[in-house]
Amino acid sequence: MADTYIVEPDVGFINEVKGLGGGDLKKCFQCATCSVVCSLSPENKAFPRKEMISAGWGQKESLISNPDVWLCHGCTDCSTYCPRGAKPADVLASIRSYIIEFFAFPRFMSQAIKKPIYLIPLLLVPMIILFGLLYNNLN
Repeated sequence: MADTYIVEPDVGFINEVKGLGGGDLKKCFQCATCSVVCSLSPENKAFPRKEMISAGWGQKESLISNPDVWLCHGCTDCSTYCPRGAKPADVLASIRSYIIEFFAFPRFMSQAIKKPIYLIPLLLVPMIILFGLLYNNLN
């Protein structure tokens, strides 16, 4: 007899992925066109189809520990050929953004990097510190 699995979707994760740019996530009906057209998809794994399944079901734990989400380089072939317009490339990009925010330390850095207005202070502070260290070493 087959084992029974209970899937408990993380609706908060699904909404977060949608908010980060994967808004067409639920359009996917698992036709596997994305896996067929992806030149990076290994023959023994259905990439990005399995990531789309996990994201659609809100399986956050399986996605944040899955190194395959980093395979995608954003060529958007999968999104171009998707018959439903699910845009797997955008969904994978939003999953990567979620992972970066999830593991960022300190937390404010992930938020600061997303906003261009904070880019100047983020770059300026290390430059001032390095300049100060170099200045002290020269004197």
